[in-house]
Amino acid sequence: MLALSSTFVLLYLVVSFLEPEVIGSPAPIFCSPGADVVLPCHLDPELDVRDLTVAWLRTDRSARPQYVHIYKNRREVSTISRTRLFVEQLGRGNISLKVLNVSAEDGGTYRCFIPNLRSRTHNSTVQLVKNCFAKRAQVRQSRWRPGAGSRDWRQGRRRLGAGRLRRASLNARRLEDISLTARRHRNASLTLGLTRDASLEARTNRDASLEARTNRDASLEARTNRDSSLEARTNRDSSLEARTNRDASLEARTNRDASLEARTNRDASLEARTNRDASLEARTNRDASQEARTNRDASQEARTNRDASQEARTNRDASQEARTNRDARRLGDASLNARRLGLGTGLKLRVVC
Repeated sequence: MLALSSTFVLLYLVVSFLEPEVIGSPAPIFCSPGADVVLPCHLDPELDVRDLTVAWLRTDRSARPQYVHIYKNRREVSTISRTRLFVEQLGRGNISLKVLNVSAEDGGTYRCFIPNLRSRTHNSTVQLVKNCFAKRAQVRQSRWRPGAGSRDWRQGRRRLGAGRLRRASLNARRLEDISLTARRHRNASLTLGLTRDASLEARTNRDASLEARTNRDASLEARTNRDSSLEARTNRDSSLEARTNRDASLEARTNRDASLEARTNRDASLEARTNRDASLEARTNRDASQEARTNRDASQEARTNRDASQEARTNRDASQEARTNRDARRLGDASLNARRLGLGTGLKLRVVC
C-alpha cells in the first residue's frame, strides 16, 4: 500500500512538472514614448499554441478586464490596432505581445491568458510602467542662457520642479532649440522650439514640399503597383492562354487517338469481313466438293445400277433361252413319246407345233 502511494505521488509530481505554465516578466517593463515595446510571455515547457486561443487583457482600468489582443482560429484581432503577436514563434510557445508607438495611455497591468490550456497556471501578469512617459512641457520663463536653472517647468498643470538647462542654441535674435533634463523624472527629456513666422512659413512650405513629394512618391508607387497588377494580369492571361492551348492540344491528341482507334476498329472490321468471306468461300468449296462427291457417288450408283440391269437382262435372256430350250426339249420329248405311242397302236398323232 505504501509503495502504491509513493508511485501515485511520483506520477503526480511528474505530470505536474510536465504541465506547461504561462510565465510572464516578473519585473516591470519600462519604455519611451513613441517607441515599440515587447511584453514578454511564454510557455514552459514549450508548447505549440497555434491551434489554441491566446488573449491579452488590461486588468487595471475597471473591474471588468478589457481585451487588448486576441488570437483565435489562427487569426489575430487587435482592439487598439497597435499590437502584434509573434505568430511565427507560436509553435515554440512564445506568446509575447508587441505594442507599437507606445503612448501614455498604454501604461498599466497586462495579463496573457490561454483559456483552453490544461494546466494549473494558464495566465500571467506583466506590468508596463507608465511613469516613464513625459508629455510636452510648457515654459514659463523669459530669459535663457546655457547653464541657467529652470524655475517653472510644467507638464500641463503639474509642476515638474527644478532642472538644469542642458542645451541651447541662439541664432541672431531668436531662440531655436532648448532641451532640459528634469530631476526626479528619469528619462524625461523636454524640448522647446521657438522660431519666427518666416521660419515657420519656410518650415510649412518645406513640409508641404515634403508632403507633395510623399504624395508624388505614393502616386508613383501606386502607378508601379498598378503596372505590377497589369503585368500580373497579363501574366495570368498568358498563363490562361497557355492552359487553353494545352487543353486544345490535349483535346486534339484525344481526337487523334480516337481517330486512330476508329481506324483500328475499321481495319479490324474489314479483317473480320475478309475472314467471314474466306469462311463463306471455304464453305462453298466444301459444299461444291460435297456435291461433286455426291454426284460421283450417284454416277457410281447409276453405273452399278446399269451393270445390275445389264446383268438382269443377261440373266433374263439366259432364263428365256433356258425356257426355250426346256420347251423345245419338252416338245421333243412329247414328239418322241407320241411317236412311240403311234408305233405301238397304229395311231397317227399330229403334232402341232
